[in-house]
Amino acid sequence: MIKIELEPQIAKELLIVLERRLFTIHEVEQRLQSAQFGTIEQEKEAIIPMIIALETALKIPPHQ
Repeated sequence: MIKIELEPQIAKELLIVLERRLFTIHEVEQRLQSAQFGTIEQEKEAIIPMIIALETALKIPPHQ
């Protein structure tokens, strides 16, 4: 486990950036109509836990 400390404002900004990136990945997947690129799946698998951790730390209800 890695522990990282962030100022709340920086954590909020990072959360916004990660959510935008995940949204972009979803758009690309829809245009391609398949996740044929392994890097897209790897990126999603890395981003989603970070978003969940930041939402939890900031006590923000998760998005669906």
